[in-house]
Amino acid sequence: MRVDRGCIKVLVLGAEGRMGRLAVKEISSLPDMQVVGALVRGDSLSIASREAKIDVVVDLTGPDSVFGNAHEAMELGLSCVIGASGLTDEQCVQLQNLAAKKQLGACIIPNFSIAAVMMIKMAKLCADKFADVSIIERHHRAKKDAPSATAKHTAAMVAKYRKPHLLVTPSISCYEESGISIHSIRSDGVVAEQEVLFGQSGESLSLTHVTHDRQAFMPGLLLCCQKVRALNRLVIGLEHFL
Repeated sequence: MRVDRGCIKVLVLGAEGRMGRLAVKEISSLPDMQVVGALVRGDSLSIASREAKIDVVVDLTGPDSVFGNAHEAMELGLSCVIGASGLTDEQCVQLQNLAAKKQLGACIIPNFSIAAVMMIKMAKLCADKFADVSIIERHHRAKKDAPSATAKHTAAMVAKYRKPHLLVTPSISCYEESGISIHSIRSDGVVAEQEVLFGQSGESLSLTHVTHDRQAFMPGLLLCCQKVRALNRLVIGLEHFL
């Protein structure tokens, strides 16, 4: 796929949110990127695409609109960086099929934090070494979905590397994803935290990631905007660009 190496023109969806406002500010500060649209609830993606040239759509909206936004953007031939959570497994497959059909670069990013990706990488290394594993995730009270996309992605990655004899019955918990228990907490005074707990007879191991400020998400988001157009498919996870 040929990619124009000039200025990357970005349309931000969900520009009124905390992540959206920060993304617009960060993208606008770079010499090789330009914000050509900052849409809020009720704005039209199709109209925006007719009014300006768009290379990448960054979706930072919410669970109620993310699938429709991504589907519309890809139908318009626009590469997508999907940071909004709430997509079901079936919807992810539909978007992957659409991207493959159109030979279009797109990505679903459960967490833009590079440190969070490293936590998941370490969790994968531990997956086949411990009998028990569970996840505790804590987010700000305004977060609408639970469990978080990061927790679900972590569970899927850990489950992929676990041996069959380690797939024990999960303990009682709020959620179960890929056979792994996830405990979700929503409270004030926090941006995002996740702990992956491994245990076996006589010992335990805890992997913890804490996001203190949303600024931590920006390097990963900008990297996705720079790399996504070189793809001809949809990928899930920031690790594909690191």
